[in-house]
Amino acid sequence: KMGCTQSSQISTPEQRQKAKEIDLQLKQDLKQENTKIKILLLGTGESGKSTIAKQMVILNKNGYSSDEKLKFKDIIFKNIIDSMIQLIRSFEEDKQLEQLNSEQKKNYELFLTTDIQYEQVLNPELTIAIKELWSLEIIKEKLLN
Repeated sequence: KMGCTQSSQISTPEQRQKAKEIDLQLKQDLKQENTKIKILLLGTGESGKSTIAKQMVILNKNGYSSDEKLKFKDIIFKNIIDSMIQLIRSFEEDKQLEQLNSEQKKNYELFLTTDIQYEQVLNPELTIAIKELWSLEIIKEKLLN
């Protein structure tokens, strides 16, 4: 009678209680796990998978804190300035300067100064220039083409 053994279940009240606690914890864990939404992000290297994942975390935790916003302020400002400089330079390449009036040319020339790239504050003059240039149809056409 090799291999024919019968195990007896001798369980004490403490063991039964512990088993119930474990079962309850397993049910709670399963319920919690089933409420999670999982996303599989596929893509080649540098395609933005990590960026999307970080944005999802930020969006779901009520956005950026005040400190985080301040850290990004300089980066956003520099991106605005750099983008406007690139758009302005495309005017020269396409020879579209003739389409600008004198005020628009003044705003245009403001972005061609060498020190504009190193501005740390969005001063009123620069703010107005950005708004005025941004409202031009030729700028919008540049962005769409």
